[in-house]
Amino acid sequence: MKKIAPILITLITVTYMGGYAYLLLFGLKEVTGVVRLFISIIGLLVLGVLMAMVYTLIIRLKEIDKEDHDDLSKY
Repeated sequence: MKKIAPILITLITVTYMGGYAYLLLFGLKEVTGVVRLFISIIGLLVLGVLMAMVYTLIIRLKEIDKEDHDDLSKY
């Protein structure tokens, strides 16, 4: 049950930002020159953020698996 929220939030964010990155990288065909290069760099940065988000999700899921089932025993 604890895994549903991080997975759901990551999926929503990756879908939204992935569409944004796709638009920046492939959707603006009429833009040329330095502006196109700048927009492509921004699109690649968005993809980098998406990869970091998926990596963070994997780390969080491993942390959830390692948690004690009885947290009240600590107190």
